[in-house]
Formats: sequence, structure tokens, C-alpha cells
Amino acid sequence: MEQQPLNNTSLSHLVHQYSDLSIIMSVPEFTPYVPATGIYLFKNASGETMMDLINGGDTEPKNVIKSYSRVTNTGFRNQYWYTVDAHDQNEAGAFHIVNIRTGTYLHADGDEGEYSLTVKPKASEVTQQKRQLWYFYEAADKFCKIQNVYAKGDNDITGFLTLAEQSQENYVPIRVSSLNEEDTQLWLLNNRARTGAEIQKMAEHIPLLKDAKSLLPTLPYLQMPNPMYITICKEAKAKGDILDPNHARFDQQQIFAFKEAVDMWANASLKADKFFVLTGLAFGEKNGSPQTSVWGLEDQSLDELKDIAFFDILKASFSADAPTFAPKSVFF
Repeated sequence: MEQQPLNNTSLSHLVHQYSDLSIIMSVPEFTPYVPATGIYLFKNASGETMMDLINGGDTEPKNVIKSYSRVTNTGFRNQYWYTVDAHDQNEAGAFHIVNIRTGTYLHADGDEGEYSLTVKPKASEVTQQKRQLWYFYEAADKFCKIQNVYAKGDNDITGFLTLAEQSQENYVPIRVSSLNEEDTQLWLLNNRARTGAEIQKMAEHIPLLKDAKSLLPTLPYLQMPNPMYITICKEAKAKGDILDPNHARFDQQQIFAFKEAVDMWANASLKADKFFVLTGLAFGEKNGSPQTSVWGLEDQSLDELKDIAFFDILKASFSADAPTFAPKSVFF
């Protein structure tokens, strides 16, 4: 049978048909990955480098996100990212990725084809909010792919967190790019901190804290004296140090839990003149002297303690305000 030549109408229809098919075939079927709320290192599969806010965003160009080998000195918080469900009504399952050092949000800046990766304060405008929302998808060998909500495009194959090149070198830019099959888009989330609930559970095994909490069974806030904080800091700096006999109430397992708290949850913005607060435990001084009792701050007024930052274990977030539902006796 003689084939009939395609007229313009049928050719147009055929092109349109195959165009639609190519789009359908290009849309990958991703399985959502749901990371537990917590603090993570984001390690790229290309090597041993991490997603890093270079110099904490303090030097030019500002807020550059690049690769850098694992840091264990004071700059480690540049590589720590707090990952939490955004609870966005329009983008169910999307997450925020927050830098621990700065408290700023991973943000896809720019427009299609020219996206750059940066960090910015939490956005209030809807379009800007989408730039700070990220989907996680399962990949092989415990790795995942991470896609920005704003930059993902209509066909869902753009907006992926990508190391600019396959390299183990430091300072390789991290970008938002179209989907590829390379290791540059594979990320391993290495959990670096216990959750608030886990640390709270560990606190139950420390007699001093357990006794205090038994008096306040419904409240997620506790105080801790400064000498214990000093001990914990020393332990964080030198593993295996022999603890001061005055702090013998702590064994190594207990110290380890609080060492993690100091290492992983500490944030320079939470320090005040007299207080350092994390994971629901307030460490303080009174009149320049460390407190040796959990109730050592009892005669200070709320106004005098206005600079304390409290960690709400139930909400897993920090606040500069004391909880309104808590009686003063909890803190003072």
C-alpha cells in the first residue's frame, strides 16, 4: 500500500503528540524521602565534601554555598543544616533547610536558567517562601535528591541541588540545576544531633534534672547550673577528660548526650551576657558567680532575665521569651 505524504495538519498533530509524550517520559517518578527533624551534614556523592556556607556568609561574595571538606574547628556550624518540615499548606512534604550558624534559610535566588544558591532570612511573601522550600527524594545507597519548589518547573526536572562539577576539591559551587544522573545531585544526610525528645529522655537519667522535673512534670523547661556547662564544654573539646570530682554525678554516657547538645545545637546568636541556653536547659551566672543549684536564680526577676533564649523541646525551636504558661517558680 502506497504511503500517503503527511500534510501540514497531520505533521503538526504528530509533532504535538510526540512532544507531549517526551514531556510525560521526562517526568521522573520520585519516591519522597522524609528526613527526621534534626541537624545534618549534607555530603555530596562525588567525594568527601559537604555543603558549606563559606565563612558563615561574612565575606564577599556574600552567602556563597560551596563544597568544603569536613570541618571540626569553630567553623563547623557553617556545615550544619537544620532540616524541618515547613508545614506549607500548598506544598505538602516540603522542608526548610536552615543554616545553624546564621539561622538563615537555604534559598534559590534568580530566575529560570540563572538560579544561584544562597541563604536569606525566613521569607514572608509567598513567591519568596517557595524559594526556601525543598523536596527530598529517595535515591540509591541511602542518598537523596533535593529539589527546590520554586525552581522545579512545570515538568519537574529542574531545580535540583547540584555540585557544579564532579570533584573532591573545596570551594566547588553548589547550584540549582536541571535533573541529571550524575553523583553531583546525590546527597547523603548525616545526622549530627539527637532530637529534642532524645536529649530530654537522656536528661531523665541525670538525678539533678530528674528531681527538678519531677516537681514540674508538665513543663518542657529546665535550668542547669553554669559549672555543669563548663564541664560539658571541656568534655566537648577533649574527649576522655577526667571529670572534676565535684561533677561526678555525670557519667560518660550522660556527658555524651550533653556534649552533643553543646556541639550541635549551640548557636552564637543564643549567647547573652549571663546566660547560655540550649535544649531546654538554662546555664547561668548570678552576680558574676556560677550557680551551683538548679534553683540558684530564684530571686532574679523576669525583667533581669529578659535576654535569655529558651529552647522549647515540644516545639523544637528557640524563643527569646519565657513561656507564658509557666509560673515564675519554674525559672526563678
